[in-house]
Amino acid sequence: MKSHVVKARHLSGRLRLKTIAESLGEPTHSESTIELIYKFTENSYCFIFHFGSVVFVDVPEDVEAKFMSRIHGAAGTPTTTVTEDFIVEEDRSLPADMFHDTGFNKVRVKNLTFPTLRLLVLVLAESAALDTYEGIAEELLNKSRRISRGLKETGRANLSMKEMVRFVGDCLNTKQEIIADLYIVDAPDETWEDQVLDRLYADMKRLFEVETRYKVLEFKLQLVHETVDVLVDMLRFRQQSVLELIIIILIAAELLAFGYLGTLGKLVFKS
Repeated sequence: MKSHVVKARHLSGRLRLKTIAESLGEPTHSESTIELIYKFTENSYCFIFHFGSVVFVDVPEDVEAKFMSRIHGAAGTPTTTVTEDFIVEEDRSLPADMFHDTGFNKVRVKNLTFPTLRLLVLVLAESAALDTYEGIAEELLNKSRRISRGLKETGRANLSMKEMVRFVGDCLNTKQEIIADLYIVDAPDETWEDQVLDRLYADMKRLFEVETRYKVLEFKLQLVHETVDVLVDMLRFRQQSVLELIIIILIAAELLAFGYLGTLGKLVFKS
């Protein structure tokens, strides 16, 4: 039985694969619109995904550190927000009717082909990205709770106009990033053609609770969105109030000016 160490890292920010490929200047093993794959030795790879995940397979720590540093530089030095390690065991002694077996933080496969490895890496990369967005969503939800608490206790959001606009922008931007980056991560084409890979993909998704975490993430963002709706209404009310105040001031100024001119006209007529 042979073990393979898979390490996933997620960087803050979307990665421009073309820019990274040009900066690294290394020949790729494979590339597409969503990933770059670099091969170091037999079964030793680096997968770089456009949604921010970088996954190393059987790469020595010193080589990983140097390559990761180059990726940071090429990507504009984003920070690493999440790390996940996973073990893949190639076990040919599995029963004839069992092609894989998933367990806590590891999976056993009968034959580790490249399509199998890429599928495992894709799920781990997606899980690492989900971890990052779960953290961001939790921060937004905490801010939302503070705003809701302020509305309950004082009747005010306790935020300046600029802070309110920034919070709304953060929420909308986070939701757009999740939709743009993760919701397009679909089952690889190989799963449509290979029943074994399709079953492995489904089991890995369950192991990392990907679907459940998506639903929880959507629920948190929906709660935050409700707060955003309240803030948007408050912003609209504030703007209307400011406009109404400006109109009142202009009318008052016009009346004062009219009154002043009328008084001035009477004085001139008397004189």
